[in-house]
Amino acid sequence: MIKARDESDRRVAIGYQWCYSDPIQQLKADIMAGDLGRPRRFRTLVCWPRDASYYGRSNWAGQIQTDAGDWILDSPVNNATSHYLHNCFYLLGDAPESSATPTDVQAELYRANAISNYDTAAIRIHTEGGVEILYYATHAVSTTTGPTMTYEFDDATVTYDLQAGQPFVARFSNGETREYGCPNTGQRYAVSSAAETIRNNTPLACEIETATPLTLCVNLAQESAHEIIDFPKGMIRIDPNTALTSVEELRSALQECYDHGVLPSDTPTLDWAVAGAVLSAEGYDLFPRQDAGRGD
Repeated sequence: MIKARDESDRRVAIGYQWCYSDPIQQLKADIMAGDLGRPRRFRTLVCWPRDASYYGRSNWAGQIQTDAGDWILDSPVNNATSHYLHNCFYLLGDAPESSATPTDVQAELYRANAISNYDTAAIRIHTEGGVEILYYATHAVSTTTGPTMTYEFDDATVTYDLQAGQPFVARFSNGETREYGCPNTGQRYAVSSAAETIRNNTPLACEIETATPLTLCVNLAQESAHEIIDFPKGMIRIDPNTALTSVEELRSALQECYDHGVLPSDTPTLDWAVAGAVLSAEGYDLFPRQDAGRGD
């Protein structure tokens, strides 16, 4: 995509629409200016139920590869909730159009639905700036939570909770607060914002390079886990009316991990949890790195 863009002398905007919103732009400007202090840890939790119709709507939903062997890697992290992980990288970028890059990734990937890839993920990421990102996402729940976010800095904590109607708010250690608003402005705003930057020949909020760290993270997470772990059958529930597959107490388990900043495998009471390997992002330019003979 980068090669085609450069050879055609065109512009390419990636549709992570939060990047183009005023709340995220204002928050990023304050982070870059150092108003909140040094970023330390970003946590995100998204529990979004998805039933059988979600996975049955196409031949690629929830799949790792096509029958022909082409890579898909469809998952909650790479699809429905990808905006929120991308937002972590984007806010930590050192320029208005840049994102921070992962240096290492450790992932735990789980499955309750009859798919080849995972429907539940818990991921620990470190960025080149030394920030820890903890990301929890699942479709295998019966009730909705989030997206809920807690971004920790030396001098402030930024929180957001869409379901609770709480906008992005920074609470400073001196007792002050700063409200940024809700970035759910929709795709039309992103398109108009991108058009304006093209007319003015200014940097796009989200270019191909801005979105690349998310793809890098998704690929490393897929390899970190080695295999997708099936939840114990005794924990799985299938609603006969909605055909929704959910895992008993999974939402509360992920909430506990989010609250304490740990992965499921760090929690002794979660005996189904399996730790993934910590993989370095250094020199990573081909998926899969650990078996380059598969696929293209």
